[in-house]
Amino acid sequence: MTRALHRLRQGSRRAGAVCLALAALALLAALPAGCGTESPSPAPPPPTPFTVGQPATETVAAHESFFGQFVATSSAHTLTLSALRSNYGWSLFGDPSYTASALIYRCDAYADARDESCQPPLLVVGRTYYLRIDEEDGMAGSFTLTIS
Repeated sequence: MTRALHRLRQGSRRAGAVCLALAALALLAALPAGCGTESPSPAPPPPTPFTVGQPATETVAAHESFFGQFVATSSAHTLTLSALRSNYGWSLFGDPSYTASALIYRCDAYADARDESCQPPLLVVGRTYYLRIDEEDGMAGSFTLTIS
């Protein structure tokens, strides 16, 4: 009798372990793919080309970014965002990855709708630079970019 109870208990333990394992698998199957891993950000759209000395007006959606590029014609340029309805800032990158490692300069001097004008550090003549212009107040609108 004791031997029969012992086998019954062992069987119950095994069945319990199997049930627990099946429950864990079911839970994992219910999780979305890639759960627990950071999904890569979508690639930005192709940058809009800007020409030094020619102001250009563009639009950007609320809490979105606008991407542009220009070729440096001198080692010192001033980039100005004007005609702003909300808070914008801009970042200058050395390549179109727009990653922290490619960041050269960030201009966001004001927390309101004032013009943002900054001169990044020395640039290389003939090199293409990439801009990300961020709308930060949740108000879609337009801006004028002047690179002088």
